[in-house]
Amino acid sequence: MALKIEIPNCPECGSPASGTIERLVGCAEFERPQNGVLEYSGWTEIFWEEQRTNRDSESRTELICENRHSWFSKMEEV
Repeated sequence: MALKIEIPNCPECGSPASGTIERLVGCAEFERPQNGVLEYSGWTEIFWEEQRTNRDSESRTELICENRHSWFSKMEEV
């Protein structure tokens, strides 16, 4: 799928967009040691069906560059 991005380069450093910022839902799982005290296991199950692209109030997509700068831009499939 080809994409048309209104602002394809980072306004801060000029690098091209590497991708979009996504929001994920997950479950950070617990371990249940013998003493009954809960601890995080270090594993998170990601619910991929809940993944959403981050957008602002004008429905612009949040993009990110290789330097981890982010900005919003209009983006559409062509």
